[in-house]
Amino acid sequence: MSTKFHDITRNALSLTFGQGLGYVINFLSFILIARYFNISDFGKFSFFVATISIVSKFVDFGLVPIVFREYSLKKNNKLLNTAFSIRGILFILAVIIVNLFVYLTRYSHEEIIYINILLISIIVSSRIGNFRELMNVPFKVNLKMHIPMLVTIIDNIIFLLLVLLLPLIKGNLPYLIFIYVFANIPGFIIMIIFLSNRYHFVLKPTLIRAKWLLMESLPLAGFVLVMVLFQQVDLLLLKYFKGENDVAIFSASLRFVMPLSIIPAAFSATVFPLMMKNISNHESQQRLIKIVNKFLFLSATIISLLLIFKTQDIILLTIGNKYVDSYLSFNILLISQIFLFVNFFSLSIFTAYKKQIWNFHYSVIIFLANAAFDIILIPALTFNGAAAAKLAASLLGFIFILQKIYKLNFTFFLKEFKIIIWIIFLLILGFIISFLPIIFYFIAFICLIMVSVLFFNIITLEEIEIILKLFNRSNWLFFIQKYFRN
Repeated sequence: MSTKFHDITRNALSLTFGQGLGYVINFLSFILIARYFNISDFGKFSFFVATISIVSKFVDFGLVPIVFREYSLKKNNKLLNTAFSIRGILFILAVIIVNLFVYLTRYSHEEIIYINILLISIIVSSRIGNFRELMNVPFKVNLKMHIPMLVTIIDNIIFLLLVLLLPLIKGNLPYLIFIYVFANIPGFIIMIIFLSNRYHFVLKPTLIRAKWLLMESLPLAGFVLVMVLFQQVDLLLLKYFKGENDVAIFSASLRFVMPLSIIPAAFSATVFPLMMKNISNHESQQRLIKIVNKFLFLSATIISLLLIFKTQDIILLTIGNKYVDSYLSFNILLISQIFLFVNFFSLSIFTAYKKQIWNFHYSVIIFLANAAFDIILIPALTFNGAAAAKLAASLLGFIFILQKIYKLNFTFFLKEFKIIIWIIFLLILGFIISFLPIIFYFIAFICLIMVSVLFFNIITLEEIEIILKLFNRSNWLFFIQKYFRN
């Protein structure tokens, strides 16, 4: 772990705080949009965005993890230019294919226009992230992610300000689609300027090492495409079996849990360079991987336990009574995050050890399981069936991840039976105090969680030491050691 701890700390905080603030701003935009539009229009917008997300992963082709890995070793702009060129070609192909499809399937003229406007977001948007994600690579490698995060926050603020105008100008669905895309233009231009000034990057169309990059990325290409199908298949099948209203209600549930992904994303992006530098030191890797996986598992568990008894109140306070039926699917999706947190980081481990094919196998397993359970459950249980399908698929993916982690000769932390006792204990306590008003409930439950973590000794002294060193807080170690001795 020779990387400067100051840079690691700043990078982790930048990713966590930046993405967290971005999600908060986006969530405020989502609340305003959900309250302003009727359920049908909100469902239609969610369906269009889900469709474009799938198309964007065809353009993605899994290039970023490979470019990130190679740039971490050589810091060469040529491969980055090749990646931009490949994605540019794939984008043109995607536009042609999509327009041919919507024409043959008799979409209305308005819907074709909406879809083509949203296709532009594949290039400029920080939400979909295809080209913007490639722009972030030099900043990730050099642990300077505070810059892209700041630019993303600017994107989100512009979008929020434009959403605030909805009631004033009586904005409609075309207005929402337009601002969803073009609010990202200023940030896109700013990122081009930063890349040029800081890393002397100039976009030059080239296909140098394109064949090698495509072959190396191929397992990840299949992975990212199948993963977005996993993420969006519920919305597509809900639209097919039930309609736009059910899409809107399930989309509301998804919008509540989506911000949680910043936690595994931030840790994965920060820890990945450390894994690459310690790739030959198995003992060091074991400690790092075990503590990060444990932290992610406990984080998702604590968040789920904290929210699960008050989801109905949260929905009523934010997006209103018309979405109150989404509370059960919200709860089910919260539980699925416990498995998805660990799965997310473990996929970075596979990439570091050049086992990208496992990422693809994982994505196929969870997508096929999700789709199969959707087909079985949605007709009878609608959006709650979709959430149950997501949970079942996430659990199957977690089992697959465990098997592969052990195959790399790394151990996991779930042998600790006390964690199960601790979870049951918090579930009982949470249920007992759930009658409290929401503010007092959160204060009381957070205090109970903190005390219970210490009482059950959920985190060991060695694990705390690793965390403190990782985040450059070794000076706290004296006080922690004193507590444990007592």
